Amino acid sequence: MSRNVVLHPGQQAVAAYHPEPGVMISINQAALTDTDTDNGPTTTEDIASTLHALTTTVSRLSALVTTVNHKVDALTYAVDAMQRTLSETRDTTEEVQRTLDGVAEEQEDMKMALEEVEDTTGAVQEVVGEVRDAAGESTHEAALQQIRATNKLLPPWAPLVYPELGKRKYFLPASKQDALKMTATEAQEALYWLGVQHVERDPVLAIAQFHAYLGIV
Repeated sequence: MSRNVVLHPGQQAVAAYHPEPGVMISINQAALTDTDTDNGPTTTEDIASTLHALTTTVSRLSALVTTVNHKVDALTYAVDAMQRTLSETRDTTEEVQRTLDGVAEEQEDMKMALEEVEDTTGAVQEVVGEVRDAAGESTHEAALQQIRATNKLLPPWAPLVYPELGKRKYFLPASKQDALKMTATEAQEALYWLGVQHVERDPVLAIAQFHAYLGIV
């Protein structure tokens, strides 16, 4: 009795004897390879295990891709938020710059207004000074008129009245008689001491000017 063994292409068959007398079997030499070794033929269980491992790897890759996508989305959101913040900062900076420009313009306007006020104040002070000078001159002239009228009524020996009594003692004549005896030089010096702006150079005119200034004659 014999048994047939299927041969695969490229395999060689060898003859073997069955333990029973007269029985010969044909065995595929390649089939004699130990299936427990690493080089053994692939079985259904091996394929299933490989497919399971591949499926697991694909699942892990899919999960990893999902995680990466989430991180990319988060990063994109962060970048968008940063861009919005930069845009808001830029708008704020422009607004601040506009405000500073407005403040600078207001300061310039205030400076111009202050300059106008200073000019106006200076003009007012000049007017006030002129008014005071005019008032002083008017008061001084009125006082001189009163002094002249008083001196004309005085007797020759009576003391003369002067605008400033402190100057009369040493440089000015004390009475009408003394005034009538003054020289031209003395009359000119007396007029200078009394603050007369224009003093006559001519001797005769200088004496007459002094007499007229005090109302002596």
